[in-house]
Parts: sequence; structure tokens; C-alpha cells
Amino acid sequence: MGNVKKRETSQFMHTFKGVCKLLFKLRGLILGIPIAAAAIVMAINNQIKLPDNVGIILTASGEQAQTISKTLAVLGPLGLTAICLVLVFCSRKVLYPWLISVFSLALPLLILFINTFG
Repeated sequence: MGNVKKRETSQFMHTFKGVCKLLFKLRGLILGIPIAAAAIVMAINNQIKLPDNVGIILTASGEQAQTISKTLAVLGPLGLTAICLVLVFCSRKVLYPWLISVFSLALPLLILFINTFG
């Protein structure tokens, strides 16, 4: 009876180690999917809420010093995040490019903030 429990425990540990190895190999994909989804949602949100000419440099007087098209303001940060995610998928150490991709999500929020309150 003790031999059966030992075999079941050994089989469970073997399966558990296999699942852990698979998750470790797919860590870039597992970390990248939420970032990609958030970037797409933010791009759609900015496409709806931003004006046709988007200001990117706000002066002290409250005027926009430089403007760009709405398309560039939406697709630029989305492309930057996509490049970061490609680096996540290609890198052996995924944490640093993943952190950069997380911080790249701040750019669409910053553009929306400047054009909402500027």
C-alpha cells in the first residue's frame, strides 16, 4: 500500500515539474498577452477621445507648441509597445523588456491627459 502512494506522489511530482517547465518556457507569452490587450484597449480609447490634431508639447501658457495627427498619436505608442513585446518574445530574459513594455503603456495615457486638460 505504501508503494502505491509513493508511485502516485512520484507521478504527480513528475507532472507538476513538467507543467512548471512549460509555464517557464511560455513566460514571455503569458506576460505579453495582458500588455498587448491593454495597449489595444488604450489605442481604441484614444482613437475615440482624441481630437483630430493632437498636441504633444504643452507650453506654460496652456497652448500646444507642437501638434501631430490623431493617427500618429494612436499608432505611435501602439507600435512602441509592439516593438517592446517583440523583444519580450525574442529575449531569454523577459523581465526587462516586459517592464519597458509596461512603462510604454503610460505614453497613451499621457497623450490623452495632455489633450484633455491642456
